[in-house]
Amino acid sequence: MDIHTYKEIYDKLDSSNIKSISQDFEVSGDVLTCILNQKMLRSNKTLYHRVANNSKALLERWEEGEPFATLSAETGLSPVLIASILLKHRGMTRKVVQKMLKNPGAVEDKRLRREIAEVIKGDNLFSPRAHSLQTERARKCEEGIGTWLKEKDITFLTEDEIKKYASTKTPDFLLKSPLDINSTRITWIESKGLFGDVEEHRRYLKKQFSEYIKFFGAGMVVYWYGFVDLLQEENSEILVRDSTYFGVDNAEYIQ
Repeated sequence: MDIHTYKEIYDKLDSSNIKSISQDFEVSGDVLTCILNQKMLRSNKTLYHRVANNSKALLERWEEGEPFATLSAETGLSPVLIASILLKHRGMTRKVVQKMLKNPGAVEDKRLRREIAEVIKGDNLFSPRAHSLQTERARKCEEGIGTWLKEKDITFLTEDEIKKYASTKTPDFLLKSPLDINSTRITWIESKGLFGDVEEHRRYLKKQFSEYIKFFGAGMVVYWYGFVDLLQEENSEILVRDSTYFGVDNAEYIQ
């Protein structure tokens, strides 16, 4: 996707217009949902400390009867995060809050039990269910690459296998023999079950990819939901691909 189209989509996109933007730009709903989730994650990261700094006043409103969902809608912070902030401010430990989120039915207080269930249902980013879906999506993405490598008779070590021999940060796949693709000889492949934009790519370049290059040489990053074209120019030692390179339609494969 070219950067100008991406920026236009990113600026316009919200939960109410995925269908219309999909039609206008001829981009699948799955890709747009992925982009929107990343946009919302960044928004929540920005809002978190501002809301946390106002937790005393917000807790007072909750104790007077306003539900977590209302406070979430007003502040823009996700339902699970607003509930977590206020319950911790109320004196609960992180462990206790996490236990409530994983099993709201066991919460004794009737109102709290109902509201915890509501925030879980209304949160597609930070709820236990959302985290489980993200983990499963990542597993399927890696599985797709592993299948492709085996079909091509390309031998490799998985991340778990690499960790037995290396203490450094490790990619999802380390190839036992280098693979030549478009005049680049790669030795590793990293799978990301998201859309690759400049911000995400540079964050991972600093956090992970630069370490892979340092210890293993050039490699490939796979953004399963697509990427902005200029990522190809970010680093000559990183090839960027999406699911189509592996003959996979992510809308059908990742469910």
